[in-house]
Amino acid sequence: MRIDNTRDQADLFSLFAQGEFALVPERWALILGARVDLRRRREARLPAQRARLLFTPDKTHSLWASVARGVRTASRAEQAVAGTLPATPLPAPVTLPGLGTISDVVPRLDGNPDFGHEYLDALDLGWRAAWSPTLSTEIAAYHYRYDDLRYASPSGTPELIFGAVPHFVQPVRLDTTERARVSGVELTANWRPTAVWDLAASLSLNHLGHSSVDGRAEFSEGTPERIFTLRTGYAISPTLQWDAWLRHSSALYTYSFQAGRQIDPHWTLDMRLGWKASRDLEISIVGQNLLDRRHLEAINEPLPSILTEIERGVYLRADWRL
Repeated sequence: MRIDNTRDQADLFSLFAQGEFALVPERWALILGARVDLRRRREARLPAQRARLLFTPDKTHSLWASVARGVRTASRAEQAVAGTLPATPLPAPVTLPGLGTISDVVPRLDGNPDFGHEYLDALDLGWRAAWSPTLSTEIAAYHYRYDDLRYASPSGTPELIFGAVPHFVQPVRLDTTERARVSGVELTANWRPTAVWDLAASLSLNHLGHSSVDGRAEFSEGTPERIFTLRTGYAISPTLQWDAWLRHSSALYTYSFQAGRQIDPHWTLDMRLGWKASRDLEISIVGQNLLDRRHLEAINEPLPSILTEIERGVYLRADWRL
């Protein structure tokens, strides 16, 4: 991969303002925010706005709603990248006289100088309740609408390339043509059974409701549908602290250069034992990924990359605060 424009310059000016208004003291509050970016090179104005309404009927409950609009401008790579991606199988092998059977095609990725902007319209709702001095819960629901998302689509007919191994090359161009809708809910709970022991659990569920692309795409395969976490901390003594973090993630699937490969659902467990040696010095021993020797968590797509697995690890850490 390479970027054709080796020298590029764009001035960016940003203006941000936010205000908080007490509509009804100690009951209703409104927060408004806005940001405007000015890119001199393109004279493009990219506004982003947010409004948040908070209602606190009493000291133990609060409800909130938030609407926001975000904009992402193109990166330098999206406008000027050039290079080839790993070969992918043709839907049907092609047999050519004198050349044999050609079964693969090599995508050639080209940036787009006119790459547009990506837009997000977000709606969030939440309710937080403190049931007792030691137990609180929160539920948050969201619906996100993404428009003009990045998508690499064929920009011409495949070209036959002669060489040691004849093959087809498919020009591919980046553009903002994809749309997606995402809905989800997140549940969290915090509990302190004793003065020295605390627990925190969360469960996130999300669903891709609509996409303009048939099948798997970069956006739809980037986030697991279910994530569960459980954290706990226990003060063994005034100077000795034990912490643990258990996590679960549902499966993920690739969409590009290794189509159909699955990243299996997995559990991970991290632990830490910390000793407060003095007011300014803490020494900890940390264990990571204690349930597996190694496991795969993500695959970088669509660019070719080495598959990296997370291994079990143990290390010693010292924090000294001046």
